[in-house]
Amino acid sequence: MAKEENKATERRVVTEVLNQGNLAALDECITPEFVYHGPGGREIKGIADYKQFIAELRTHNPDIHVTIENILAEGDLVATRTFCTFSFTDNNNDAAPKKKVAMDGSILDRFKGNKIAETWELYDRLDLYQQLGILSYKRAAT
Repeated sequence: MAKEENKATERRVVTEVLNQGNLAALDECITPEFVYHGPGGREIKGIADYKQFIAELRTHNPDIHVTIENILAEGDLVATRTFCTFSFTDNNNDAAPKKKVAMDGSILDRFKGNKIAETWELYDRLDLYQQLGILSYKRAAT
């Protein structure tokens, strides 16, 4: 039963927190000693700092929408494959502001009890950079 409860918690974080901006739900979904491991070696510790991170993410990308494509649970781990859309609004590079982009991602959560204690998140930055015109990539002929 814990596996299904853990998957339900993961779905709640995606739906309520990431998509709807309900940061209060994190109090019920993650442990006080929660650690987030993000792309580029980013590490965030604790509920308050993670709430701030999510709030900033949603401020810069208010139309973010994450869809769970697949979700698997084994032991204290839940693995989630995601598809995300948002309007990229970073003006610190050559990318056009407010460009609608999409990217695939993966989340691996370690649970302690029925709450998320640790998250590892990866997303397809190469594809994102291509959509933004920052980087071009051509496949070799086969």
